[in-house]
Amino acid sequence: MIKIAITGHRDLKIENIDDYKIQIKEYIEDIAKNTNKQIKIITPLADGADRLVAYVSMELGLEFEVILPMDRELYIKDFTETSLVEFDYLLSKSLAVDTMPLYWDNTIESIKEYGIDRDYQYSEVGRSLAKEADYMIALWDRIDNQKWGGTAHIVNMRRNYYNKNIFIIDVERKK
Repeated sequence: MIKIAITGHRDLKIENIDDYKIQIKEYIEDIAKNTNKQIKIITPLADGADRLVAYVSMELGLEFEVILPMDRELYIKDFTETSLVEFDYLLSKSLAVDTMPLYWDNTIESIKEYGIDRDYQYSEVGRSLAKEADYMIALWDRIDNQKWGGTAHIVNMRRNYYNKNIFIIDVERKK
């Protein structure tokens, strides 16, 4: 089995989505051409890039699995009402759903509110994907904003700590 993971921005410009989908499809199709193994997409299903890859996987007839950074009830705090409907729809289409264990000395209480512990949970799901995936796609504006657990952090982990390649799709973000 070949695992393809995703990292990327939540706030992609809507008018560019079709271009990003084409690039994602071409990349996955290139991988599929060169293997006889089953391909599985792994995504945390955050807004933006994570969900875009889930839709692309469905269009290609591929299964996708979801790995949540924290229990669903805590994670959905990050979504608007409309976003939550989409999240639940995609969750229902996934092959499986897994949840990251609490990072180090994090507790349920400590990740309920926004802050460093919650950031560590996001970082941990990104670290896991960066380390374990055979391939990784990043929808990224190439700006390193130094945010712990953000797209740049995950890209840098994949490249520098795990010495693995990453396919970067240059994106524009909503202003």
